[in-house]
Amino acid sequence: MRYKKEKGFLKVNINQNQSTIIVSIEDDGIGRKKSQELKTDNQKTQKSTGIKNIDSRLKIIDDIYKTKLDVSIEDADKTNESGTKVTVKIHQDNLTQTNHE
Repeated sequence: MRYKKEKGFLKVNINQNQSTIIVSIEDDGIGRKKSQELKTDNQKTQKSTGIKNIDSRLKIIDDIYKTKLDVSIEDADKTNESGTKVTVKIHQDNLTQTNHE
């Protein structure tokens, strides 16, 4: 949403489907393809900060709870290649609880 000129919209959904919690975060930004085109050469060589943050947090969750996580990133509007939707699936069938005091 960095390159969007007007105010953006962010939608967060959390659902449970059998033994899986599904978290989806969707924005109405300009889209990944157009964003990539507008980036400077320096920005293109660096991995997205948002993706780094997601990877880091998912590793922490995996280390603490020993669960399987799936992440997908796609265009929210596939026709116009705009917006971005990130979906995180937390599989509870192998979730272990840890006592943190």
